[in-house]
Amino acid sequence: GAEQNLLDPYEPTWAATLDPARRDAQHRWYGQYLTPALIVYNTDAVSASEAPRDWDDLLDAKWKGRILVRDPLSSGTMRTFIAAMLLRAPTLDEGWAWLRRLDANTEGYPANPALLFRQFQAQEGVITPWNLRDVFIQRRDHGYKLGYVLPRSGCPMILDAIAIVHGAPHPQAARIFYEWATANAQMVWAAKEFYCLPARPGVPQAQMPPDLPAEVPEMKLDWARIRLELDGWMDTWNRSVKGKGGG
Repeated sequence: GAEQNLLDPYEPTWAATLDPARRDAQHRWYGQYLTPALIVYNTDAVSASEAPRDWDDLLDAKWKGRILVRDPLSSGTMRTFIAAMLLRAPTLDEGWAWLRRLDANTEGYPANPALLFRQFQAQEGVITPWNLRDVFIQRRDHGYKLGYVLPRSGCPMILDAIAIVHGAPHPQAARIFYEWATANAQMVWAAKEFYCLPARPGVPQAQMPPDLPAEVPEMKLDWARIRLELDGWMDTWNRSVKGKGGG
């Protein structure tokens, strides 16, 4: 949106507290929430002690045919996951090799989250890379038996941002709403209702849900590169990785 001149700059009152990597340099958007991608497992089929502890553990032969991966072509979470697995490797070629080995262990690529979790509960797969927020929501709303692991090497961090639309008819009201929506009270409410982690420091930890992790190991990513190359990477994944690893 910023690159297409769809957003107007606005510098919120808390701007100085936010990591510069989580905002636009020209103040056209600011990170509001963080959603870590991590390893999820079916607690009816996998114990906490045997669940994978890091991303490379997904390649273990014991998980062959037991992993489900939400179709990345239509999922922001999984597009981020694909990019992260490529960039964490020493070279892109090694990253593609890693993804092919994951494909070899993957039972299927469900087309949407509802199908993913129905198959998951039926134990058609018992391990999946997914996001923290949905683990809690699926537990609460559907009673699904889900555990999660924060990978030791770090979680790709999906950033949800807030911005003011360019040419909005009520810019002052928009700025007032912007400040209200990002105030501590609303950030705590979003955490309690929807398990959203604040992107900025300063939200009182004592008011946050106790079952949300206070600290999440973050995998640092080159987001500028991801924005430039992700569409091409996804095309390559679809043509030369999906279904090519023998899974």
